[in-house]
Amino acid sequence: MTHQPLVPYIQMMRQRMQNLYMRGGALSQQNELLAAAFEELEFALEQLQSAEAQQRRQQEEWLNFRAELENETKNYQALFVQAPAGYLVTSTDGTIRKANGTAAKLLQISERSLIGRSLALFVPEGQRRAFRSYITQAAQADGVQEWELAMQSWEGSSFDAGLTVVAVRSSAARRPLALHWLLRDISARKQAEQQLDETKPLQSKAGRKSSPNRQPADAHSDAALLARERFSFLSKASTLMIISQDIDSMLGHIAHLAVPAIADGCVIDLAEPQTGAIQQLVVVRESRADYFVRTWRRSYMPEQQMTRTVGEALALSAEALPQALAEPESGTSDLQNMLGTLGPTSAIVAPLQIENRALGSITFVLANTDRQYDAVDAALAEELARQLVNAVERIRR
Repeated sequence: MTHQPLVPYIQMMRQRMQNLYMRGGALSQQNELLAAAFEELEFALEQLQSAEAQQRRQQEEWLNFRAELENETKNYQALFVQAPAGYLVTSTDGTIRKANGTAAKLLQISERSLIGRSLALFVPEGQRRAFRSYITQAAQADGVQEWELAMQSWEGSSFDAGLTVVAVRSSAARRPLALHWLLRDISARKQAEQQLDETKPLQSKAGRKSSPNRQPADAHSDAALLARERFSFLSKASTLMIISQDIDSMLGHIAHLAVPAIADGCVIDLAEPQTGAIQQLVVVRESRADYFVRTWRRSYMPEQQMTRTVGEALALSAEALPQALAEPESGTSDLQNMLGTLGPTSAIVAPLQIENRALGSITFVLANTDRQYDAVDAALAEELARQLVNAVERIRR
C-alpha cells in the first residue's frame, strides 16, 4: 500500500472503531474484556499512524537524497561530456566503453561508433602490439601513466598524442575494473619544440643580436617552457582529482606529479574531520640526485589550530621558510629536517579551506635554483587547492 491511501485508511479504521464503541454503549463500558479490546485497538491505530508518519519522513528524505544524487550525477556527466580535453573510459584490455565529444572529434568518429572498439585501432598498425602491452602494464600499475605516441584518426589523419591513463580499482580486492584516459593533441607543441631545436644551432653559430629593450631568446624559451610545465601539471592534477575515489592515493599522486614538475618538494597537510588529526605527506627530490624522490607520511594531533592555512596563497623567500614550515604542535624540527637537505630557496603555501574553515595546506618548495615563485605560481597553487578541496569533500561524502 502506498503512502497516498494509507492516511485515509487509518482515519477510516479509527472512525469505524468509534462507531462500534458507541454502538456498544453501556455494554462496552461494563464488559472489561470488550473495553480492553477497544483500548488495544486504539493503541494499535496510534502505533500505525506513528509508523506511517515516520515512513513518510523517510521517503521524503530518500526522495531529497535521490534528487541531490541525480543533480550530482548530471554535473559529473556535464563535466565529462563538455570537457575541453578528450576523455575515454575503457575496459582493462582497451575496449572503449565511454567517450566524450572532444575525444570523438579528435578521433574523427561519432561517440556511438567509438563504443566497443579497441583504442589500439587508433594507433598505426606497426605499433599496435606494443600499445596493447602498454595497456596491460597500465592496468597493473599504481598511479598515473604518461605516454606520448603517434596516433591516427578513423579517417586516417595522423597526429601526435599525449595520453594520461589511470586504473580504477575495486575498494576491497584492489582489482582493476577500468581505465580512465585523457587524450590530447600535442602536434603543435611537438612542432614548436622541433623548430626551437632547429634554431638553437643557427643562433650559436651566427651569434645573438640583441638590443637593451629586447630579452634574449633563451629567456623567452625558458618562459614558454615554464608556462607549458605549469599548464601540463594542472591539467594532469585536475584529471586525477576528477577520477579519484580515494583521498590518500589522490594526494600521493598529486605530490609526485608536482615533484619534480613544478617543485623540488611538496608538503600536503590535511585534517581529519572527526578527530582533527593532521595527515601529513612530504615528497622531496634529493638535491644531489635528480631522479631520486623520497616520500614521508605521518600523523599527529596539533595542540593548536593551523591558523597559517587560512587566507590566500603566499610566495615565500628562503628567509621566511623556517617559520612557514614549522609544525603546529611543536613549532620545530621534523619537517624542517626533512627539507633541510634540499637547500630551499623559495616556497608557496596555499590554504585548503572551505569558506573560513581550514582543512589543511599544500606547500611547494624550490631548491638550489635562482628562480623564485611569483604571483603566477601563487595563482596556480590557489586553483589547485580549490580543486583539491572540492575533490576531498566529494570523496568524503
